[in-house]
Amino acid sequence: MRIHSDRIAPADIVRALADLPGVTLHSFSEHGSRKRDHAIEFTLHGNSPYQTMGRTGNAATWDEWGVLMSRLFNLDSDAILGREDRADFEYRTGDRFDDMVLPDDTHARHDWYYSGPGHACKKCSAIQHWNR
Repeated sequence: MRIHSDRIAPADIVRALADLPGVTLHSFSEHGSRKRDHAIEFTLHGNSPYQTMGRTGNAATWDEWGVLMSRLFNLDSDAILGREDRADFEYRTGDRFDDMVLPDDTHARHDWYYSGPGHACKKCSAIQHWNR
């Protein structure tokens, strides 16, 4: 993931992960940004049953990433995560992470099915919208 921000530092990412059990900042690198003051590219280890792209450990779950992204947007509401701004993120996740904690019905692997304007999980309340 690459975040473009005027305010967020790598230490902020570590602090944002502090109470997420089993989720750690695996690697990061700092970069220039044409969109904001700087960019940070980072990877997470977490509780997904899937390996990270470099096969260095288990990847973070969709919900773990969602909580982190919500917390980072709380630190810098003008940040850009990947290609999404805060409004895109909130729409695409159906505001699932507004309270910035793991949802009660979180689990390691969502089972997505098509549901109207996006996808919903067969096992929990998670939804993904794709187009506005």
